[in-house]
Amino acid sequence: MLSNSGYNWSGKRVLILGLARSGMSAAKLLLHVGAYPALFDEKPLDQLSTDIEFLLQQGCKLALGQDLQVFLENADVLLVSPGIAKDAPIVRQAAALGILCIGELELGAQFAEGPLYAVTGTNGKTTTVTLLEKMFHAAGYDTRASGNIGYPLSSAVLSVKKSIPLPVEVSSFQLETVKRFHPYAAAVLNISPDHLNRHKTMEAYTELKRNIFLHQTASDFAVLNFDDPIVRSMSEGLPSRIVWFSRSNELEEGTFVKDGDVVLRLGDKEQIICKTEDIKIPGAHNLENALAAIVLAGLAGVSSAVMGSVLKSFQGVEHRIEFVRKLDGITYINDSKGTNSASTIKAIEAMDEHTVLLAGGFNKEESFKELAQAVNHNQNIVHVVVYGQTAADIKTALTTQDYDAVTFSNNMFSAIDLARSILVDHGGTILLSPACASFDQFPDYEERGREFKKFVNDLSSSDIVDNNV
Repeated sequence: MLSNSGYNWSGKRVLILGLARSGMSAAKLLLHVGAYPALFDEKPLDQLSTDIEFLLQQGCKLALGQDLQVFLENADVLLVSPGIAKDAPIVRQAAALGILCIGELELGAQFAEGPLYAVTGTNGKTTTVTLLEKMFHAAGYDTRASGNIGYPLSSAVLSVKKSIPLPVEVSSFQLETVKRFHPYAAAVLNISPDHLNRHKTMEAYTELKRNIFLHQTASDFAVLNFDDPIVRSMSEGLPSRIVWFSRSNELEEGTFVKDGDVVLRLGDKEQIICKTEDIKIPGAHNLENALAAIVLAGLAGVSSAVMGSVLKSFQGVEHRIEFVRKLDGITYINDSKGTNSASTIKAIEAMDEHTVLLAGGFNKEESFKELAQAVNHNQNIVHVVVYGQTAADIKTALTTQDYDAVTFSNNMFSAIDLARSILVDHGGTILLSPACASFDQFPDYEERGREFKKFVNDLSSSDIVDNNV
């Protein structure tokens, strides 16, 4: 049986709202520690994971229809999916009833027996956590990256051996429901507008990100981006020890670039990890991600030789500036993980040949002014094809910046065809980097990226259509 030093879960009645990966994982962990989970999802039973049958056989209850209210009133704990906001009616009702409300991240963290190395920020989380996981593996740790990366922390604590360090990706949604979440080392990569349809203001969004440090002590580490003014200001008042990373400034302690070398200074020890040109993943933003991963790995005792070796071989994560194929002189790049302007701007900055940008999707109430400025600034972006709910907003932002090479398309697939017709004579790059969430057409950015790759890999030379653009 797993142990934890805080809340006693044995015999507790827990109502789980949302039965995607995190909810199912939480139910399995709760069964393991002797709790009594009840399960609820708005989807019908036949649309849920096949794991639901196993959970019911193990003693979980289903909260259906009017029974939901009864289950809530009898619950000791309400465990909510990250997709359920803290101001949702049922969450407010639970608070009024004095019921503890947490998320799956908080639950998993209570049973983590090894130190947590947590990473948050608007962009770069998945790349940094994946890179850190590979460094840990190369150093001999049989660990697993978990959290917002798609493998719940509750699953990791059931599968990873005692005392093994756990790299954890943490989102702002997850940080809404932390109560005692306590990472040994916590990094904030960057802060830019995102999810304002849920968090309303930048101030509220930033404060949520700061929650990652909420329960740290003087024995813990806060890893911060010195080059990001908002992140730099987070150092004020933190009880934990501050370690910085920067690609523009030499630091007394942390990771930085000097004369083309990536340098790590921790305590009185300085090490050269590698040359910046040795880092495989492209773009200045990925250099920042690598610097953050180096600090975290260094705090875990990973050697400079191991870190350098991983950086020289790591080629990035799926859906993030991912090369798909080259056909008839046209390169296809899948950056479906570009779900906000700041992320797409980083992809734009990495383009070094004539590029058609495919952008648009679900409206998160974000301004596209900075995106439009980045497009206008990079002469390699020769055309933008917009689609989805935000198509008109993106076009308006672009034309306001006097960028007129913009065309509407019905959906992502017709946008690909249109982009091909634009580049057919001279070649170049088609970059899918939507700057938006996917929910108007796809369940998540991963499905959007997979569909993009499938469509592109099915293309042949004869498929190009001249749309007379």
